[in-house]
Amino acid sequence: MIRAYKDFWKNYFKFSGRTTRASYWWALLWNVIIVSVLGVVAGITAGNKYADIASWDFAGANMVAVTAFVLYNIYLIVTIIPWLSMEYRRFNDAGVPKWLYAAAPFAATIGVVSSYIVTGASVPQWIKWVSYALNFVIFVVSLLPTDDDDEY
Repeated sequence: MIRAYKDFWKNYFKFSGRTTRASYWWALLWNVIIVSVLGVVAGITAGNKYADIASWDFAGANMVAVTAFVLYNIYLIVTIIPWLSMEYRRFNDAGVPKWLYAAAPFAATIGVVSSYIVTGASVPQWIKWVSYALNFVIFVVSLLPTDDDDEY
C-alpha cells in the first residue's frame, strides 16, 4: 500500500513500463486521502470565508485555512505529471492501444482545466460531456486486468 504511493512519486517522469491495477488504486486512495484532509482542514478552518479563499481573496481569512488551501492547490498541480505517467503505464499494463491513451487523458484534462480557468463564464456543455466520457474510459481501463503480452 505505501509502496504503491512511493512508486507513484519515484516514477514521476517514467512513461514506459507498467503499473498494476493494485498499484494504481492504492496510489489513487492515498491521493484522495491527502486531498480530502487538506480540503476538509481548509473548509473547516475557513468557516464562512471559504468562498473568499477559493476565489484567492485572503483578506481576513484564517492563516491555517489559507495554508491548507494553498497546499491543496500546490499538491493538485504537482501530481499532474505523475498521474499522467501512471495512467500511461496502466494503459500499457492493460494492453490498451497507445492512441487511446493519447486521446483520453488529454481531452479529459482539457475539460477539467477549462472549468477552473474559465471563472465567471460557463464552459460549453459538450466539453463537459466529452470530459465525462473520456474520464469514464480511463476508469474502465483502470479496472482491466493485466495483459500478459510482454510487449511493454
